[in-house]
Order: sequence, then structure tokens, then C-alpha cells
Amino acid sequence: MTGKIFCLSLSLSLSLSLNLAYADTVTLQEGLSVITTQGYEMRMAMATEEAAAKGEELARSRWLPHVNAYADHTWLQYQPEAIFVVGTAPIGNESFLRYGVTVNQLITDFGQTGSGIEEARAKARGQAAETERIRNKVALDFLIAYVSFLQAEKTLDLADLEVERFESHVTDAKELHGAGEVTLNDVLAAEVAMADANLRRITIRDERNLAASKLNYLILRPLDSPTTVVDFPFQLDPIPDLEDISAKASANRLILKILDERVTAKEALLSSRIAESFPTLFISGGYAYEENDFRVHEDSWSARLGLTWELYKGGAQSVAQKQTMDELTVLIAQREQTRELVFLEVRDFHRLLTGALERTSVTRKAVSQARESLRLFRSMYTEGEASATEITDAVTALARAEENHWAAIYGRLKAEGRLLYVTGDDLVAVYSMSRAMTPDDSLNTGTGEEK
Repeated sequence: MTGKIFCLSLSLSLSLSLNLAYADTVTLQEGLSVITTQGYEMRMAMATEEAAAKGEELARSRWLPHVNAYADHTWLQYQPEAIFVVGTAPIGNESFLRYGVTVNQLITDFGQTGSGIEEARAKARGQAAETERIRNKVALDFLIAYVSFLQAEKTLDLADLEVERFESHVTDAKELHGAGEVTLNDVLAAEVAMADANLRRITIRDERNLAASKLNYLILRPLDSPTTVVDFPFQLDPIPDLEDISAKASANRLILKILDERVTAKEALLSSRIAESFPTLFISGGYAYEENDFRVHEDSWSARLGLTWELYKGGAQSVAQKQTMDELTVLIAQREQTRELVFLEVRDFHRLLTGALERTSVTRKAVSQARESLRLFRSMYTEGEASATEITDAVTALARAEENHWAAIYGRLKAEGRLLYVTGDDLVAVYSMSRAMTPDDSLNTGTGEEK
């Protein structure tokens, strides 16, 4: 049943991937679905997880019977003979067939196999957690790339708007120059500013195309595929309390779970190393046939109870134990270090999210001020009370204010995604919930009045 569900999921993922390959428009949910099921990193992670899951079966095989079969034919130079008082007598054939089957069953190895099984289980659990970590990481990578593409498109729109404003300024300057109200220098200055804006738009367009290629790469599309995205369909959540998300990160962060399992696996390995110094008790039996015309019974069944004990291996056992203990000490220290780094990451991204919110508020006010400043300077310019340079500066100031405002909005989206990641949230689940962008975070950039 599990295999059928997996095949169905794989089929749906492949279908979605193929649909995205031919569709120009990409949504956040569709992209997340593709990259977390069919992305390069996820395919490697899932294959590695499947390989790790086989480790327990391999370790458990020591508890199962081991069956061996053999067969051979032997040719001797001399016929086997035995010496008696009155002479010699043959005891075997010069040429003979031999075959048989043996069965060996481990009774106990004093915990060595059990520890190996526990080690394999811990490694499998750790790899499963690693797969989930990679799944969340590629989801974050796609989220950042998606938001970066949105930001690049918005910046290109703003660059277009800046060029339109300068074109409007050039038109006004030419009309006033024709009426004899301004000098030719005003027209030239306006045209130079418009040329600079056009050059900047070309650079921004190239950056937008690069952002599109990166997005296409992540969702397995041809790099040069035409791409558009749906605007970010989510409302920004209130900034959480630092102590709450720190405790959440400590409980949910997958890297900590991975290190816990690595420590557990290493402890099990240490137990297995210690058990190697104990004996192994086993039982075996089988059937053997050897062609021999001089024996009463050529075949026989056998059973044996035995014990093996490697008393000394050149010091390898004690060295292996010490080496494993040192590796365990390193893992424990690494786990403690990572826990502190997780808290540091939470503080860092909480600070970035808080700063992005503050920048959004500041830049929103700056856009309103810059827009009003441009309106006043245009009115003054037509009355001959402002210079062309002041108009140019006002257009540039408004363009930078709008760009900074949207950079703050998209910066907050990125910071929120990164904070969700470092606290251990499932990004696919979080961003599958449809929410609307708050009105305060929208900015009308298309009215004639703004130009």
C-alpha cells in the first residue's frame, strides 16, 4: 500500500513538474511542491534515506541463520592408504565427489549485534531527519528566489516609471524652452538624466533575467524559459516573541534532532565495540556427503554447539573503543555548539525581521514625502520658480524612496521565511495557507499623478 501511495505521489509530482515546464506563470505553492519532491537535492536525499533504512536489515541479519552449501571434486596423485602391522590398506578413493550444507545460528554475542541494530536505527532516524531538513532548506531557497524575482520585477517596474517621469520632464522642458521660459541647458540636463535612467533600467532588466533563470533552475525548467510569478499571496504575521521562538527552535530544529541521533548511534557503536571483547555462542548443523568406497557411511548429519572468543587482536579492540569514545565526545560538543548557534540564528533573524518592519514604516513615509516634493517642484518649475536640477533630483529621490520601500517589504518577506526556517517550522505547510497581503504593504505605482 505504501508503495502505491509513493508511486501516486511521484506521478502527481512528475505531472506537476511537466506542467510547470510548459507554463509561463509559476505560483509559490506549485514551485514549493516541485522543488521539495523532484528537486536535485531532494532526490539525492531520498535515495540516501532509503539506503540508510537498509542498515537495520543488514545489522539484524546476524541474528538469522546463515546457510552455506558446497560441492567439489578432488583428484589425488596417490590413493589414500593406512599402515597396518601386516602391510597397508586403502582408506579412500583417488578421485571423489564431495558436497554438503551447513547451517549456523548465533545464540548470543553479548549485545554486539543488538548494539549494531540500535546504531543502524539511529542512523536511519538521523537520515530521515536530514531529508526533512533538506526539504525545508530547499523550500527556503525557493522562497528566497521567488521573493527575489518578485523584487527584481518590481524594481524593473519602478525603473520604467522613473524613465517615464524623466520623459515627462523632458517634454515639459522642451515646451518651456520653446516658449522661451527656460534655457537649452534645462532641456539637455533633463535628457542626460533620462539617459542615465535608461542605462540603469538596462542593468535592472539583466538582474531580473538572472533572477528568472535561477528560479527556473530550482524548479527544473529550461533556464531561458519565459517566467512570470504570482505576487506574494500571504499576509505578514506579527513578529513573535524572542523567548517563545527560541524555545520552539530548541524543540523543533531538525539539525538538533540529527545530532541527537548521531550521538545515539555513536553510543550504540561504543557498546558494540565493548561487546567485541566477549565470546560468541553459536549452534550449527548440516549434511555432508563424501564419495568413498572404503567407508561404511559416505554421508552424515551433524550438530554442533560452539563458542568462539578472540582473546587478543593486537590491541585493536582497545584502540577502537578509545577512538569511538573520542568521536562521541566530539559529537556531544558539536551538539552543544549547534544548540547555541541555533539560538544565535534565531536572535539574528528576529533582529532582521524587526529591522525590516521598521524600514518598511520609515520608507513608506519617505515615499509620500518624495511624491509630494516632486509634485511641488513640478508646479514651481512650470511657474519658473524651480530649476531643472531640482526636478531631476526630486524624480531620482522618489525613485530611490520607492525602491527602498519595496526592498524593505520584500526584505521582510525573506526575513520572515528565514526566521520560520531557523525555528523549525515546515515551510511548505506554512506557505500552503492562502493569506492576503496587508493593504499597508501595497504601493500604487501606476497613476498619472505619481509620474
